[in-house]
Amino acid sequence: MSTTASTTAPASTSTSSSAAAELSAPGHPPRYKVLHVTLESGTTIAVLDPDEAPPPYALSPLPPSRSAAAHPYAPQTSSYPPDDDDEPSEAQPLLPHSAAPPLGVSAALRRYIAPLSHKRAWLALLHLAILAFPLALFAWLFCFVGAVVSAALLVTLPLGLGVGWVVLVGARALARFELNTQDTFHPRPSSSSPRPPARRRPIFRRLRRVRVPSAARLGPADDPESAHPTEIHLEPEPSLFKNSVAMFTDPHSYRALVYFTLIRAPIALALLLGTAILVPISFALVVPLPALLRAAEAVGQWQAGVARDMLE
Repeated sequence: MSTTASTTAPASTSTSSSAAAELSAPGHPPRYKVLHVTLESGTTIAVLDPDEAPPPYALSPLPPSRSAAAHPYAPQTSSYPPDDDDEPSEAQPLLPHSAAPPLGVSAALRRYIAPLSHKRAWLALLHLAILAFPLALFAWLFCFVGAVVSAALLVTLPLGLGVGWVVLVGARALARFELNTQDTFHPRPSSSSPRPPARRRPIFRRLRRVRVPSAARLGPADDPESAHPTEIHLEPEPSLFKNSVAMFTDPHSYRALVYFTLIRAPIALALLLGTAILVPISFALVVPLPALLRAAEAVGQWQAGVARDMLE
């Protein structure tokens, strides 16, 4: 294809006629020349004059692409900087931040020894160092020995079921006591959003729904045949058999057994060994005592979270 502007084309095309026209883009006063080229097939096409500047196709500035500079008719009307400047350098901060003034020696010392005046940290250390292992040992002995004896006595079904009933009731009672202990020594962290109350499962006697007639009438008060609506009330289940069946089929009973036999005992043993080494050293040197209190509070919250995940 060849044009009057001395452009070279493939040998299969030739120019039969060419003309120049002017194109006016909307919103832009400059005009640009357009060359009309007729091919051998009789098709007429219009191309921009390569000697003229290309028209601003985009009314708003857009970032140029990397391959736009290689094209002779690519618009270059953007006011953005080159691509190399679009990427932030390592010296430029990604996010604006205000540098906090460094703490003085006295402020840093007060911040370090602050746990010494926190009752919560001392309670956490007391529970982890003194109370956690005896309670966990008693719960492990009761649940493990009871489960083994109950499984061994299943040959004599009534006796095995009786021992299993006692073990499950005791495990559920220990789970309730464990949650109360964790809430006392390791309270839940306060948050701005309201938190639903903790769920406490019944130890043995569950609640059932009962429909009772309401005092209000559905019809006129003078009509003796008008029906009374019913209301749903919760009341304890009086049947020993139904409560027992509900306890044996409740997954919470077996989660409590697994927690006290496989999870709580190893955690309490590790805490006993750690506190037996760190507590005397910290009290003797005094300097690491605030750090020990912070660690006790953090570890206490972690093991309390494990207990709540398993037992609630």
